[in-house]
Amino acid sequence: MASEQEIKAKVHATLRGQKVKLWQGEYVDSQGEPIVEALEHLAEDWSTDGVLVSMKGSAERTEILQALQDLQARALSKLKAEESIPLLEVKLLGWKGELGNIDPGGFASRVSVDNSNAKNNIIVTFENAISNKTGVELLECLSKLVRVNNPNMRLIYHGKSLDTNKELAHVFKTSMIAAKKITVLCLVYEVNSEERERIKAHNTIQARILAIRDAANQIRDSTKLEITNQTGETIPMAKDEKLAFLTALALHRLGLNSATKQEKLTLLLEADVEWSNHPNLNHWRNRVDNYGLLQLDIAWIYLQLESLSNLPDSLKRLEEAEKVLRKQVHVNFITLALAQAEMGNFKEVPPLAAIFAKLFLLQGIAYLCDSNISQNPDSDRKSQERLDQANLLLQGLRSLSPEDSVEQLLKVMPGRKASDAIAALRKSHGDIHTAAFIMASDEDKRQKRSEERRIQHKYGLCQNGRDPVNVTQLETLKPLLKGYESSEKANLELAVGLLRLADNDLQISLELYEKHEHNPSKVQKLVENLDERLVQEGLMGEDLLRKKKQAQKLHDEQAVDEVALVSLVSMGIDPSKAKIALEKSANDTEKAMLWLSMASESGDANDLHGSNSNHATLCDDSTKAKAETLIGQNESRGDSDSSATSQARNAERDAQALLHRELGTILEERDLEKEYLGSALDEEWQLVQKYRSSK
Repeated sequence: MASEQEIKAKVHATLRGQKVKLWQGEYVDSQGEPIVEALEHLAEDWSTDGVLVSMKGSAERTEILQALQDLQARALSKLKAEESIPLLEVKLLGWKGELGNIDPGGFASRVSVDNSNAKNNIIVTFENAISNKTGVELLECLSKLVRVNNPNMRLIYHGKSLDTNKELAHVFKTSMIAAKKITVLCLVYEVNSEERERIKAHNTIQARILAIRDAANQIRDSTKLEITNQTGETIPMAKDEKLAFLTALALHRLGLNSATKQEKLTLLLEADVEWSNHPNLNHWRNRVDNYGLLQLDIAWIYLQLESLSNLPDSLKRLEEAEKVLRKQVHVNFITLALAQAEMGNFKEVPPLAAIFAKLFLLQGIAYLCDSNISQNPDSDRKSQERLDQANLLLQGLRSLSPEDSVEQLLKVMPGRKASDAIAALRKSHGDIHTAAFIMASDEDKRQKRSEERRIQHKYGLCQNGRDPVNVTQLETLKPLLKGYESSEKANLELAVGLLRLADNDLQISLELYEKHEHNPSKVQKLVENLDERLVQEGLMGEDLLRKKKQAQKLHDEQAVDEVALVSLVSMGIDPSKAKIALEKSANDTEKAMLWLSMASESGDANDLHGSNSNHATLCDDSTKAKAETLIGQNESRGDSDSSATSQARNAERDAQALLHRELGTILEERDLEKEYLGSALDEEWQLVQKYRSSK
């Protein structure tokens, strides 16, 4: 006699061979219930016709019928699972707004709402949700509950935004059968002004995202906001690029600083949306490391959440991260780093290899999981290769920054962070004394960069509306401006103006100066026109323009009077010294003579030659009075500004304050230094040992 399993296997094969579908047609009624008589007839026919004779042993009619009934029950159960979702749970993250009524209608048999969660997450549970309904229909139900239009809501499942136009059966696929409950996250990401203010009144994840986007949009025209690289140099960006970049960066940083993994993932995915949805950021993906690091961080959270369903997405993100990050280093960077580590020359492993160590670790784990699922030998080979590479780099990097060295360095450099000490040790090949020097030197460089940015902001942008004045080019140009003998300050202003007009091109600057007959006044007129245009385009603040006009007016009033100059020169005084004296004395010949005699007696050669190393622009009470009068006039003009302008300025200040409050020093932190170059890599080391031993 054949066993029960053998009979069922043969019946199943026969059903497939004859294309008999027990879950439809003559075998079920209009309600989808089994028709027993139809199965009995089929069992009778097969038992008498010898359909199962090839099987070892014979099968009785009752045994065939039992197999048919079991297979039909399984098929109907599967079909029912595909037609409805037993439990569909939707979490509205951190929502604290007022709730309306929700009616499941034709979407589900029952719906319940739980808002007692300690984390302020509202949990909406749909029972027996119809699987051929779309995500749009689900959002319509949710929008009635939270009183927000459904286009302003996003559904996230396994870390990815759902295509709401597709049916739920297509979106969830095999999860509907394998899982008793499907959990989806819901995030409100754009609302109208009234809803926006209501949401922002509460400290929720939605409120933080909305506030950041509002603040970034408010200050996108601000000339005070700058994007810098790791060394503190300004990265020129158009204002729309600056807005999108700032929003993406802020969401990324907030995500990394969030308390829970799920909240981290939500914010990181919002940052990814910002990068993907803004064409202004497309060409920046391969020019800065931020986008690659974001993909790396998302894959890291997937790993921490142990989300195998996101494996394909992780592999894709890691591939994108590697492509972006490799463009930031020399083509042979990884090859040389791995070669040094393999030979045991750990001191020669560069600190930047920490990023690739984490990348290779994540790729190794992802390939290993893919190999276990797909039994793909190529994935197994890639996993072994990547895990071994990660192990080599981690071993080298960790050997350069042992805990005792970090502690010793922090005692020498109090007030600094462990990440700073670790990064410095790796840069110095593990030498504590060199590391201390690097930490002090880096701080000095950052301060100099900060001062340089302050000066560049004071000068204004170049003709292209993007680049600040190149300070190095400025020092090169100043001595080349022959034919213009005046104070150091005037020479500096001329050089700044020419570089701005020439977009920092030295040759064009000199040609422009020659074209305008070495006349600083003509150059100044062009600069004034440039400033007016930048203000109109929102690339220069009106406050800065007023300050520049104020300084120019004061300078004009202090311009050397030709009659007074001739008078002093006729007395045998050197023309260049006479100019300086008249500038310092506001064209008063008697005070100029007094100043010259005092300078001569004191032997102050610097003053006589117009050095600006300690140059004082204002020298007597009358000049100070003029300055104070001008300042008073300027303040009066400010008081008479329209209320709209005043509100705009206040809004910008509030936006900047909000960003600094939300992000702390995040926008000024050296992300690469803190997160990677200065990481202890302890968790990465534990993971690489765990997964290498599992192979």
